[in-house]
Amino acid sequence: MAAKTRLMHKPRIYRLLNPFLLWRLRHVSERVYVVWLAGLVGVLAGLAAVLLKTAVHWQQARLAAAVTEPNRVFALSLYPIIGITLTVLVTKYLLGGNLGRGIGPIIYSTARENSIVPRSKLYSQLVTAFLTVSFGGSAGTEAPISVTGAAIGSNAARVLRAGRRRRRLLTGCGAAAGVAAIFNAPIAGVLFAVEAILLELPAQYFIPLLISSATATVVSKALYAGQPFALITNSWVLNTVPFYAILGPITALFSVYMIRTYHWFDNFVERWPCSVISSLTSPVSASRATVPSGT
Repeated sequence: MAAKTRLMHKPRIYRLLNPFLLWRLRHVSERVYVVWLAGLVGVLAGLAAVLLKTAVHWQQARLAAAVTEPNRVFALSLYPIIGITLTVLVTKYLLGGNLGRGIGPIIYSTARENSIVPRSKLYSQLVTAFLTVSFGGSAGTEAPISVTGAAIGSNAARVLRAGRRRRRLLTGCGAAAGVAAIFNAPIAGVLFAVEAILLELPAQYFIPLLISSATATVVSKALYAGQPFALITNSWVLNTVPFYAILGPITALFSVYMIRTYHWFDNFVERWPCSVISSLTSPVSASRATVPSGT
């Protein structure tokens, strides 16, 4: 009687999935099941990336078409302020007030909360990224889509009862798939997940990560015809190796500079009210919108 009562109180999706899960236990090995889940997460994360890219470029095209040439500079200066304002309002009144910064929430969930990512992350980052980026805000889509992908992986694992270790793996698969789909770069997605989320990676995790990233990239290329980069490179030649050796340390120094500047500015703005920070940063974002974008 108690077991029946517990079953009745479970969400409907769990009751619907019970026959499949029982069949899986009898007929599908754990390794094959993980591959299936990695592919599923890749498809869903790829669809999320396509949705975000399509929505952002559609809105950007609409805003650009609505601007007449005499008012172009003024409109492009105003759009980022509108986008930031909408993002703040949506975050405060519809999304609980605090979404976290970058991929920080996912790293924290993986390290401290057994890779349990809140369901709200399935859509919250997509909404705020759309509002910010499509209006010309100085932000990218890689962090929002990686958080969304991680949320897809984590919640898919919870619904399909994949266990704590598998949930951690699928969280990384989702993040890798999101980055892979947004840039059409599956290897970059895998490296991102390994370096930023999974850290200590068992060897058996590589295959699911690759499957998830490759699947997401295929979905993205099949459904979205746009190119995320302006490809101007020629074929690789041996003579360029010394230049790559020089480029590596220079890029590393710039990365250290960016990280330290970000943390310094983050500590600085925490001492000021949000209204003051918004009034100071909005003109900067507005001025950025007047610069032509290469993507």
